Amino acid sequence: MYLKRTVSKGRSYYKIMHNYWVKGKCDQRLILNIGRISEEMADRIHEWLNGYPMKTDEYVTTPLKAIKVKKQLNHGVEYIAKSIWDESGITELIDNTAKTRSDIGIKPGALAMIMAVNRCADPKSKLGVVEEYYPRTSLHLLCGISPEDLYVNRLCRAMDHLDKNSTDIEQKLWRETKQKFKQGVDAILYDMTSSYFESSYVDEKKEEKCVLRQHGYSREHRRDKKQVNWGLVLTKDGFPITHEVYSGNIPDKNTPAAISKKLKKKFGAKECIFVGDRGMMTAKNVEAVEKEDYLYVFAEDMRNVKDIVLLEIEKIPEDVWNSRHPLDDDVKKKYGITEIDEDTFCIEVKIKVDEKEDGETAEEENKKEVRYIICHGREKAKDDRGFRESQIDKGKEIIGAVQKSVKAGRLKDHDKVLKRIVRNLTKKRLKDYFDWDIPQTLVSDFKYWVKDEKINELEKLDGKWVIRTNIKEGHTLDDAPMMIDDLVNLYKTLQIVERAFRTIKSFIKVRPINHHLDTRIRAHIFIAVLSYLIEKTIEHKLKLAGVSMTAQKVFSEFEGIMASDIQMGDKVPVMVRRVTELNTKQKKIFKDLDIMGIKKLNHEMCMS
Repeated sequence: MYLKRTVSKGRSYYKIMHNYWVKGKCDQRLILNIGRISEEMADRIHEWLNGYPMKTDEYVTTPLKAIKVKKQLNHGVEYIAKSIWDESGITELIDNTAKTRSDIGIKPGALAMIMAVNRCADPKSKLGVVEEYYPRTSLHLLCGISPEDLYVNRLCRAMDHLDKNSTDIEQKLWRETKQKFKQGVDAILYDMTSSYFESSYVDEKKEEKCVLRQHGYSREHRRDKKQVNWGLVLTKDGFPITHEVYSGNIPDKNTPAAISKKLKKKFGAKECIFVGDRGMMTAKNVEAVEKEDYLYVFAEDMRNVKDIVLLEIEKIPEDVWNSRHPLDDDVKKKYGITEIDEDTFCIEVKIKVDEKEDGETAEEENKKEVRYIICHGREKAKDDRGFRESQIDKGKEIIGAVQKSVKAGRLKDHDKVLKRIVRNLTKKRLKDYFDWDIPQTLVSDFKYWVKDEKINELEKLDGKWVIRTNIKEGHTLDDAPMMIDDLVNLYKTLQIVERAFRTIKSFIKVRPINHHLDTRIRAHIFIAVLSYLIEKTIEHKLKLAGVSMTAQKVFSEFEGIMASDIQMGDKVPVMVRRVTELNTKQKKIFKDLDIMGIKKLNHEMCMS
């Protein structure tokens, strides 16, 4: 296109023309008849047609071929996560802790924010944050730290600061959370999990300093890997209060005593209900929790109370245990049954007991009354039955494989046959289901059978689980007396902790843990917990607005929101930064989260 000038009666007239080829000949097409304009405007149009942008206070015009998208930065998820972080005041809490390192260069609060937001948006290693994640996001525009000023050692020093001040930071953060979201410690949820290390090699000097990396019971079924254990304390609404990191060989039962002391001393939890899973139910932990004047709701290991449970089960006819919802009122009254929901009902047993760690019991006058709540879940009963049947089938396959070896003549010795059966069944925890008879002479005639007595006992326990508590009848929670169904539902809230672990492991991705020093391992897990706080805050605010949506779903809605740098013109370009327009659903989420200003990065700049 070009600007054509014609003169008529001494006056200049302008039009924009376009040349094109038709059958080997050049022809012209009128694009726009402009008419009479000043020479200054004609010069500007001429420059515009040659690639120079035409800019006023309200608009910039340039040919389409001179419009280029120079850079796009991920902006939506980062802006939401950082806004929630800033609203909670976490940066200031971290920066205002007493033990601040002077060699970081950048305040640790901002560096912690970068690492926590990364785990919400696109979890990377610290090297991945520096080289891949941070330069392609809008975080450096939002927090003022250029990508060139961010490097791995700086992040690691900030992690050291986090670890040294973790308890102080958690205390201040809990005060803010308690006040802002009206959270309390009248009931706290505690559970533990483990995370294994992919790399088995560690420098010998670092190995000596790292006591957290140990072999232990793996919840992720990786006994070949060293791991670290960590526990999480939440309110009954799911907000984190504190966390603790342990060596990989520390069992669950060794942790509640220290946690209960920490809650009372550091977080002012003078009176609360301590809710824990069956792995923590020991006489020592009960004593430790009661020593802090706490009430407790623990799941009891069925092996510890099997005799009590079987005795109570037999008092109620089998057809009642197998009946559907709802139970008849007369039946519930006769057998003291409380229905929790459509799936679960329970009975209560009160027993005086004071067991010691060695299994002995105290004198009668020193025993305390303990409430056991025997719960029956209809769906759990089906699952237990199906699992047991599958286990028996696996056991039959194992013994059948041994039988084939015997008949083929590969196994002839009685002791070797017995050892093979016991070893293979024990490995799969199936030995208790079977019995056998192996002749000393003709081993090929050996027989086996399923223990009917054992199966009958297990059938009675299908769907059963037991809660132990020291909460007296009439105890109030949330200004209401706690009934049996309240105790059961309170224990069921432990699912909140399990869901938190799943979020931290699968979405925030606490693994892989690419650290070999205890301080960095603890800080890495702390950052994951802070990321979980961001997500929990988002879900809680949406819940208050009447919206049921997970943080993961919110983030997925904003993955396409970018901050784009657009160049207009070639000769004297104008750079324009624009944030993607929000749709109706995204605007509604921002309103519910009370977040504003996502377009504050919009600006124009002339590159003359």
